Amino acid sequence: MIPSARAAFLSLGLAAIMVPGVALSQADEAGLIDRDLRGHLDFRDVAFAGCFEQQECFAWGATIRAERRGIDGVSWVPAQLYWDPVDGIGVMAGGQNDEIDFDERVLVTFEGVKGGTINIDRVWLSDIFIGEDERYGNSDPAGSDDVEVAVIQSMFAGTLLSEEIVDGADVLPPDPFNEEVIAGFAEGADLLRRIIVQGDTITVVVPSTDDGTEMQLLSFPISEVDEDKLFLFEGIETTEIDLADILAGFNDVPVNLAGTANAELIDQILEDLAELQSIREQAEETRLVSSVSNGELGVDMDDTLDIETLIFMSVLGGSNDYSVAGIVQAPE
Repeated sequence: MIPSARAAFLSLGLAAIMVPGVALSQADEAGLIDRDLRGHLDFRDVAFAGCFEQQECFAWGATIRAERRGIDGVSWVPAQLYWDPVDGIGVMAGGQNDEIDFDERVLVTFEGVKGGTINIDRVWLSDIFIGEDERYGNSDPAGSDDVEVAVIQSMFAGTLLSEEIVDGADVLPPDPFNEEVIAGFAEGADLLRRIIVQGDTITVVVPSTDDGTEMQLLSFPISEVDEDKLFLFEGIETTEIDLADILAGFNDVPVNLAGTANAELIDQILEDLAELQSIREQAEETRLVSSVSNGELGVDMDDTLDIETLIFMSVLGGSNDYSVAGIVQAPE
């Protein structure tokens, strides 16, 4: 295992300092992620295949749970986990059907041998890139940096011990890594964008359903006032906000109508553990010989912390999503 420079950490009672994590790119050394995770919590292992489409699953001493922001924008509600043998764990639905979006999170709680805690040497992420906004026509109104960001929180007894914030290090390749190792995977086949902004008109895509309801496009001009709804604001002080600048960055963004094809392919072979293992081995071999990045990033952790739960989140952005490949436990 490569010696790691530890992410800075300062503990003052129950206070934690939040710092950018020290990260290693898979591109730095071919096959590094596979060697590092061997014998540790490798979420790409077929032992975690049962997590697919579950709200919670348990394997190898870890309970994994998916959550999404509730309609109040504050609370967290159960969501479904995504899994595949190349990237590991993500969250179904959201902006992208296989990764952790800004309003989603994955919680990993450890059984542990130290009172339900473990010490962690490194965390491996996948599909965290530079350049996704440009590729997929997204725009982040809050800033111009076209880089994906991951947030990793270390918790004990509901208390935040530390928070690592890391950026993607590899540029998104022209041909996705997954297409090389999973037959039938297609670029964009996991995108679930449902809103189109065109000038001062917002169009919502309502997908077709299994009961025969056809896809619908519902358009709303943002510059017009619905006279029938004005009574809702009677007696309330209101402020008029010009949405043009806010929405300008999303103007004419292409919409993806499917977004579930890749997950459906995994679902079809989920019971075929031999096929899943073959894909996993093919991915490992490809990492050794191919220059195509899968956006894999190793984040060094403070291995002195007794961690009960890790929380994986993202931040608001045009294209901010990633998967969790695995966790390297520190030597006891």
